[in-house]
Amino acid sequence: MRYLFYILLIIFIVTAFAYKYGPKTSPPQRDDTAIIINDRYITKEEFQRLYKSGSPHLRDKREFINSLIEKELLIQEARKMKIDQEEPFRASIQNFYEQSLIKILMDRKFSSPEIVVDDKEVNRYISMIGKRLHLTILSYRTERDANSATNAVGKEESVAPFRDLSRPVRTRIYQLRKGERTTPFRNGKYFQVIVVEGIENLPPTKSALPSRQEIRELLLEEKREEYINNWLSRLKKNAAIEVMITE
Repeated sequence: MRYLFYILLIIFIVTAFAYKYGPKTSPPQRDDTAIIINDRYITKEEFQRLYKSGSPHLRDKREFINSLIEKELLIQEARKMKIDQEEPFRASIQNFYEQSLIKILMDRKFSSPEIVVDDKEVNRYISMIGKRLHLTILSYRTERDANSATNAVGKEESVAPFRDLSRPVRTRIYQLRKGERTTPFRNGKYFQVIVVEGIENLPPTKSALPSRQEIRELLLEEKREEYINNWLSRLKKNAAIEVMITE
């Protein structure tokens, strides 16, 4: 019910805005009209479009018509009370518009053809599951220091089976060989680099391995996150930003 309420609320906001600020047209011919609600004429074409794009919870046509009538009556009542002229309403429209833009943009970025995981990567990840790794985690205050490997402010050594490491660590190091290091990444207020000091085999176990599809999805998810973070960093780097307030 809460999901349905949010859907109706969004429909209410968008429709009210369009109804208030959209172009005014003369009523359609009666033969072209599907529903009349006071001075609101819904054409047959508009009704079919609304019905096809409506919530799957309202597939029954009678139920959908009743919901449409109730929604329109609520909009008309809100307009009588001039709610559509109040600042909170305008702010909610602006916020909905901005969030919709961001969602569409992020959906397109997440589906970028640049984000792929091939069989070689999956095979490499599987081969690391039976390994124990000796790692050094270095922390830096700036990305420049991390890239140049100077002025480290923290150093942590760790020895652990690959499968016991956190997911972000596993997906950053699974392709590395002994002596190699990750590119700098932000972790809290520091930039960190992980160095693989050593890799050794573990005794065979009967523990079940994740499926290839599970591994592929895991790697894809991490690649998407890294892709988005890098893209946002480039946006900030190329933008003209001035912060004029102090904490």
